[in-house]
Formats: sequence, structure tokens, C-alpha cells
Amino acid sequence: MVWRKYQARRSGECWIDITGEHRVRFEVGIVETGRSRVYEGVYLKVWGPDGQEWLGEDRWSLLRALHDVAGQIESAGGKMMCTGLDPKFYETGLSSGTGYGYIEGHGEALYMMDRMTRSSEP
Repeated sequence: MVWRKYQARRSGECWIDITGEHRVRFEVGIVETGRSRVYEGVYLKVWGPDGQEWLGEDRWSLLRALHDVAGQIESAGGKMMCTGLDPKFYETGLSSGTGYGYIEGHGEALYMMDRMTRSSEP
């Protein structure tokens, strides 16, 4: 019996560069385990243009799950183009764990899966 359950909380599209730029699907949510479905952590899934799936998990941080997936995609010869990977992207006490954060000089909150723009690139 499989005890691990993935409960999607948000899905959408993001951009990766793997054999060219592609808009691909992603999903974020929580991981539950056990018969009574106890909280285990958070996850991020990204589906590539050829159907490949990358999965990142962390106990608390969606941002760390994003970095996990980005490393897997980089190992496959690609690059994620997400705002959350910008070295200037940071979370605050209130945004931590939500996937939202800020980039210095940009006045509003950004979602970590938003496409990295030239103004947010290092």
C-alpha cells in the first residue's frame, strides 16, 4: 500500500530552457503520509516538454523544493527560468513558505514560478 499522498494546492505554467525555451506545467502542494495522512512536507512537480517529470520535496520550504527541481533539470541539460531562482529573490517572515517573495528594487511580491524577466536577472 502506498502511504505517500501528494495534495496539489496550486498549478500553472512556468518556463524552462531545454533544447529551446518551453512553457511547461508545474504543480505545488503538500505531501501527506500514513493512514491518517499526516503532514510530511511540501513538493513541486514540473513536467517537461517530452513528458518527463521532475519532483522536488522539502519539509517546509517551497523555495528549497524549487532549487531541488532546478538542480535536476540542470543535470538533464536544461535551465529553469523562474523568479525564485534569482539570487536576489528573498522571502520575508510573512511570505516564507508561500512561494511568494521579493527582489530588491521591485515594488511588489513575486511568485517563485513567475518567468524571470531581464529586470530580475543578475
